[in-house]
Amino acid sequence: MKLLTTDFYLAAYLKAEGMQLVNHEREDRRSIFQFEGENIENLKDEYENGQAKVYVQDIKTAIRQLKTKMYSQQPNNDNYEHQNKKGRT
Repeated sequence: MKLLTTDFYLAAYLKAEGMQLVNHEREDRRSIFQFEGENIENLKDEYENGQAKVYVQDIKTAIRQLKTKMYSQQPNNDNYEHQNKKGRT
């Protein structure tokens, strides 16, 4: 399932939780992130309901990676990704 968002912190949460960033575009100083993954709707609901829990280091890394993507001159297609693989249970 795919999800588009302009919410930077939702994007960081999704990335920290291992969702794949498949596209990033800039429109008038606004970033649009496109993610895909199996649990994406559940993660979005957790985020919107204030029930999201994430390791601080994971969210810190995700924020750093998203900011790099936002301010770089890389192509829009981010299918290279899935650097944030987790082995936790």
